[in-house]
Amino acid sequence: MDSPAAALPHTTGIPGHDDLHAWLRPLPPRGRPPVAVDIAASWSHLLAALEAAADHPDLEPARHVRKDDKPWPELPPEAALEAGVPLRVVVRRGVQDALRTALMENVALPVRAALGPPARLPICWYGQQDASWIAQHDVLRRLGLSHPAPCDITDLDDWAALARAAGWWWPCQEVCVAVERPARIGPEVVVYRDGSRRRGGSDG
Repeated sequence: MDSPAAALPHTTGIPGHDDLHAWLRPLPPRGRPPVAVDIAASWSHLLAALEAAADHPDLEPARHVRKDDKPWPELPPEAALEAGVPLRVVVRRGVQDALRTALMENVALPVRAALGPPARLPICWYGQQDASWIAQHDVLRRLGLSHPAPCDITDLDDWAALARAAGWWWPCQEVCVAVERPARIGPEVVVYRDGSRRRGGSDG
């Protein structure tokens, strides 16, 4: 598909977020869960495993605020470390938070909002725009600050390959509806390959 808007009519039957939450409750519905639910569960387990693997002594337990309840200062990496900001916070801000702002908050979320109420939209993943968490754990691994299990490294590499190759995607039982990556992303507008446009920026 050339854009999320063009793909949406082909996602009939893929569960929405309310359906996902129902399957993740202690007493889920009877029967086999949709494949999207299985993927969501395995993705959640992977994130937990990657977080647990980032246990290098230099990575102090992440605290959002200092002991005096003030937030850590927003500084360039070297200055932040000199000011006592934990390394985990510095890496997260420089990699995950920065990419999440650029790709998720400025692109994916405004596009999703233009498609309709989130609760009514089928479950999807964002491909290229999922890069924030992928890059975070890839950087920690490359720096020797994280040592995931081999199976988790394989899964992370698979997600990275998917982010490099595709845009949004919706998994179904028999097929997967996938969108090409945007032709251009900028601060003003996202241009998809079918010519459709969605405004970027935090104001949607």
